[in-house]
Amino acid sequence: YDNETNPELERMLVENGIVVYENVLSADLSTIPSFKKMMSTYTEADDEESWYKQLTLFDAVKQGGYEISWISNQSATGVYDNIVTSFASLSDTLIWCGEKNLGMKKRDLDEIVIPTVQNHINAVGNGNRLWFIHLMGSHEGFAERYPDNYNVFRPDDYTDFSESQRGVRAAYDNSILYNDMVVSEIIKSFKDSEAVIVYFSDHGLDIFDSDPAYFGHARKNDPASVKAANHVPFIVYGTDEYKSNFEEDWTSIGACAGNRTSYNLENLIYTIMDLCNISLADSTQMGPSLFDIN
Repeated sequence: YDNETNPELERMLVENGIVVYENVLSADLSTIPSFKKMMSTYTEADDEESWYKQLTLFDAVKQGGYEISWISNQSATGVYDNIVTSFASLSDTLIWCGEKNLGMKKRDLDEIVIPTVQNHINAVGNGNRLWFIHLMGSHEGFAERYPDNYNVFRPDDYTDFSESQRGVRAAYDNSILYNDMVVSEIIKSFKDSEAVIVYFSDHGLDIFDSDPAYFGHARKNDPASVKAANHVPFIVYGTDEYKSNFEEDWTSIGACAGNRTSYNLENLIYTIMDLCNISLADSTQMGPSLFDIN
């Protein structure tokens, strides 16, 4: 992409601190169905009403001796948040940042999580812990996702596009630039720990990919819209201590980035279990991991 929307993560990539996976597909096209699949063994083949009866990632890693912390800048209540909150409530520690009961009206910027993460690291110390840090990211209402000093890209920078698209494209790129800062600061918070950090989106968006007048969540009946929103970012960062203590695992993580043709995040539970060195009693029930560490 011509615009420099990820300068901090780009720097980490050059410094060999992160591994970028391409061709990673979202489990679904919006948050609720994606979370049902990512956070449990539920798949499309199961009875749709039985999703909550499946093994959850939380149960699996707790059985493996891990504690779980969930820190969120999303809302705790609302029609689009209740199922995510149900999963989050399975954590040992659950921290909501800012105003947690505003639903789609929540406007706290994602940087609010950074000091919370840093304080929680100091509070819990070392030990086996799985963290979930849930950001607002670049959801619609792009111009509301970043502060004024991140208003770097302007509509006039997009003269190759129609006038009706320029403001949206500028605001979207600004939201990505801001997200780059937030994610990189979260990563830096763990730099003195033995940690491996995975960043991904639960779904993408259709930004004028299917229609010159449409942007937003994918329209399920439009193949071009689905294709655009189905591809999501997926990066892995290993701290120096992690790479030193788990040299073979880190090598495998890097090697798999080049070997995968595609990976669907409906199998995320198995990837995280792989990172945590946890497997099911019946190994034949384990789905594919993105990494193939163990």
